[in-house]
Amino acid sequence: MPIGILIGIVMGISMDNMGLGISLGPAMGAGIGLAIGAGLETKNKDNTRETTQEEQSRQRKLMTITFLGLILLVVLAIMLYLKRRAEMGI
Repeated sequence: MPIGILIGIVMGISMDNMGLGISLGPAMGAGIGLAIGAGLETKNKDNTRETTQEEQSRQRKLMTITFLGLILLVVLAIMLYLKRRAEMGI
């Protein structure tokens, strides 16, 4: 993603529109990252190993934390929506 952000910043500077660079940078970085990741997966598809117990535990913890964070973000978004709606008197 950093490569895409840099490309986006350069595009924004060259087009005299920083908003364009800031918005396109992460999208380009994600696209480049996906392409590199797919290439590495294809290259190493026969060279795999089983995950260790420690890796499985770490993955499980990370997924739990990510899921809880997502729930928190959804709850906060709903609360903000309801607060703004109440302020508008709807």
